[in-house]
Amino acid sequence: NKLAIILPAALLLTWIAPWALPVLLIIGGSFLSFEGAAKVLAKLRLYPEHAEHGDGVEAKTPDEVEKGIVSSATRTDLILSAEIMLISLANVTAESNAVRVGIMVFVAFFMTFFVYGLVAILVKMDDLGLRLAERDGAVANFGRSLVAVMPKAFTVIGVVGTVAMLWVGGHIVIASLSDLGFDPLHHFVEQAVHLVEAWGGAVRWTMETLLSGLFGLLWGSLIAYAWLGISKLVPKKAHA
Repeated sequence: NKLAIILPAALLLTWIAPWALPVLLIIGGSFLSFEGAAKVLAKLRLYPEHAEHGDGVEAKTPDEVEKGIVSSATRTDLILSAEIMLISLANVTAESNAVRVGIMVFVAFFMTFFVYGLVAILVKMDDLGLRLAERDGAVANFGRSLVAVMPKAFTVIGVVGTVAMLWVGGHIVIASLSDLGFDPLHHFVEQAVHLVEAWGGAVRWTMETLLSGLFGLLWGSLIAYAWLGISKLVPKKAHA
């Protein structure tokens, strides 16, 4: 995705339509806000669970639900990868196209191996725990503890991931709207951060993150309910 689709498309756009980059960032940031907000609303029972996957509101079999979640994760990865690649490309100031391409290829490989390497390790931790539990003594106790703690760890990771989607999505939309000349949201965030500037960098970062996340939640909720309304209007066969 990153090397064969996103990078060539991003480089082509910077050549023929650089004005489109903020628009694409807004679309991607809106999608991330939508995914995060739909998960929050579903937890609060204010939105049908799995509706963000395009599955509708009807009950589904476990296999269908799993396929929907996998499909959603793939889409989210593609969108988030595109966002990171576009942001990285916008911040690469090298004049040489070869240098720019080289930097972007490095970013793509680093993102892929770091993110999916970390995911692979986490997914296999319970398998490691089961193997260790088959041994004796303290090693077996550690293995059983590892198996017991991983579901809780994944719950925490899910919460952190949802918050991150809202924060990143909201921040990207606000910054990209500012690049297109719509400054009120960006100006509001800057003013709020300026009010707490004397309290230190951590407080400034927290304020900016909180406001971006809240905007992501509000914007994503608006998109989520609009999507839900549209999906109800579309005939079942066409929607499928």
